[in-house]
Amino acid sequence: MLEEEYKFVRNLPGLYLLKDRKSIYINISEQLAQFLGWKHSEDGVGKTDYDLPCEAENSANEFIKIDKKTIELGIELDTIDIGVYHSNWKILFFDTLRGSF
Repeated sequence: MLEEEYKFVRNLPGLYLLKDRKSIYINISEQLAQFLGWKHSEDGVGKTDYDLPCEAENSANEFIKIDKKTIELGIELDTIDIGVYHSNWKILFFDTLRGSF
């Protein structure tokens, strides 16, 4: 099962997320999970961008569109996501590397 295979991601320092080809979260770092509003990384496993416990869920369609394009083209894609995703946050800049594995 991919969740177990990539369980190490939970303990990585920083903001990390792995999705499968259907944009379902396989694993998420503890730090990113808490940053997004979950208590633990396990809370995000099996979820999608539509399930985010913050305002980033409003961008779910765009996130998934980029995921699909990356898979379709078989490329790595470095994107900059800029937005206000939580009422306590200012403007956030996410440098996101997307690719198929």
